[in-house]
Amino acid sequence: MRDAGYVLRADEIPDDLWAVIEPVLPALAGRRGRPWNDHRLTLEGIAWRFRTGSPWRDLPDYFGPWQSIWERHRRWSDDGTYIRMFAAVRAAAPNERNSSNVCCRSTRRLSAPTSIRPAP
Repeated sequence: MRDAGYVLRADEIPDDLWAVIEPVLPALAGRRGRPWNDHRLTLEGIAWRFRTGSPWRDLPDYFGPWQSIWERHRRWSDDGTYIRMFAAVRAAAPNERNSSNVCCRSTRRLSAPTSIRPAP
């Protein structure tokens, strides 16, 4: 898909990952006020924004109004939805290597000031 000459990478969330995330998201029905946009498209818009480092206002129209995407991101941050999403993904793949497990030696070496770094 192209938008203003740039290629958009939509459909970023694979179906198997979405099957894990979707049950922990807030229900679309039973909410007062205007109905929410599609959760999957909204989450892809949030991912696009953080992947590109763009301001919210530069979010492509394909994802919907940037204000709606930002508001959903804010709500999910405040109500613990992101925490539930990450916990569900972690529980679904307990044997996968955790990306936060970094070798302590390499972490110390990279964070040490240049003047006291050990020779390679």
